[in-house]
Amino acid sequence: MEKLLNAEDVGDILGIAPKTVHMLARLGQLQSVRVTGRDRRFTVDQVQEYIESNTTARTVDANQLPRITCRHEGGRKSIGVSGTDLREEMRSW
Repeated sequence: MEKLLNAEDVGDILGIAPKTVHMLARLGQLQSVRVTGRDRRFTVDQVQEYIESNTTARTVDANQLPRITCRHEGGRKSIGVSGTDLREEMRSW
């Protein structure tokens, strides 16, 4: 018999919080074994099935992605609505 995993173990495997594991089980997206009225456990096969059903087959080549450039204009002072320095504008309030 294989070892049953708890929500923390499954969360560690999937990189998600245990609460998210419980939510996925409640929604029926992740199969589980009920050991008591409240407690759920998971088999390795159930976790593997979830991973396979949520894995996309498409791979992305980083060289084909468009380059996004961002001009950083650091050091400029914020200019308010009136076109003056923000501090001066706030003093006029």
